[in-house]
Formats: sequence, structure tokens, C-alpha cells
Amino acid sequence: MRIGFFGDSLTEGRPGVSYVDILRARFPADEMVNLGRCGDSVIGTHEIVASPKGRGPFDLAFVWAGVNDILAHVTWASPIRRRLMGEPWANSRGEFVTHYRALLETLSENAMRIVAVAPLFIGEDLSNLWNRELEVVAHEIESLCASFDRVEFLNLRPYMPAVASGTCASPFLEKRGLGMVWEVLALRDAADVDRVAAERGLWYTVDGVHLNSRGALAVAEAFAARIHPAEEAAP
Repeated sequence: MRIGFFGDSLTEGRPGVSYVDILRARFPADEMVNLGRCGDSVIGTHEIVASPKGRGPFDLAFVWAGVNDILAHVTWASPIRRRLMGEPWANSRGEFVTHYRALLETLSENAMRIVAVAPLFIGEDLSNLWNRELEVVAHEIESLCASFDRVEFLNLRPYMPAVASGTCASPFLEKRGLGMVWEVLALRDAADVDRVAAERGLWYTVDGVHLNSRGALAVAEAFAARIHPAEEAAP
């Protein structure tokens, strides 16, 4: 089976730990094409989907986009940095829905099945402003999925019960662009990522957004259940 993964740095696997690498080790017979790109919003992800390398064909495609559209508003400097980096984003919910629908329409031309994944965290405290906005975005994505025949919706939060239950509610969130750049360069392996996550009291991420080993494994488990559901359901 040929599987495409579309999204941002969470899919690319830097900074943090790559869930795609976990899936490759778990399902070596499947061809897994990682088309994640750091900084991509729903607009950037659509650009990749519409590009020659994103045209497939794919038996299955995962699209995990949206967190950068909200991150663009977390600090006053975020929009400036994104403009300088040439990273556009959706400025409103209506614009997000328009771009996400176009993304699914384009991807539907190149993939037999699509799994649309809700954006996960901006900080591991689900009560914060940004995570409440991501919940709204997730509902918008779920509603869009219902209008397509071959698109499934996946919410990852139930796969991370420590945050969902409030067991972990660390307020840490790396908001400095330079801080994230440092982590891309300095955190070379999973052990380094997990050490920094533990120092910050984070369970599933290293900085409130990007995955540590526990988070990457949880995401891989959720995706594996959609890749080979019969195998994952077997005792």
C-alpha cells in the first residue's frame, strides 16, 4: 500500500520525534511518503498536495494541518515572522474552511482514502485560549469530512488521556521562534527530546506543540488503526 502523509513539522518530524518513522518500522511492506513541511498552514499543505510530488497516486493519505493557522496569532511577532518566512495562513475561520475544502477536493483526486486529522495541541493545557480555538477548528474539519465520500475524520486527543483527563496540565508553551529553531538544531535524538519534555513537565510534546516519544507513539497507534484496521483489531 502506498501512503502519503501531508502536514507541517509534526509530520516532517522536526523538531521532536517522528511518528512516520515509527509507522515505517511497524509496517515495512508499505510505502510511506512523508510530505510534511515545517511551518505549513492549511494553505501551504494544499500547495504540497497540488504539487507534482503530492499528486500520488496514494491508496491512503493522511492530512494533518491547522495548528500553524492558530499559532500565527499566539504572539504579536508571529505574523511578522511568518510573512518574512513566506508562510501564509488562514486569517479567519471562514478562510480556513475554504482552504481546507479545496485541499480535500485536490487530495481526493489522488488518493483512494483520506484521513483528515484534527490539529492537536498548542500547549498541553486544554483550557487555554488556543486549544479552545483548535476545538472549533476540529469541529469545522469534521463537518467538512461528512461532505466527502472517502474522507474520514480522526481526533487524536482521546489517544492522549493524560492531557484529556487533566492529569497533565503543564502551562509550558514555547512561543519564541528562536527557541523552536534552537530545538531543531540541538535536540538530535529522542532521548534529548524526552529529557527536555520531562524538565518542562510535558507528557506528549517537547514544547507544547511538537511530539516527544510518548506523543509520537500515540499518534502512530492512532494512524496504524486506520492503515491496517483488521490487523490492529486482532487479539
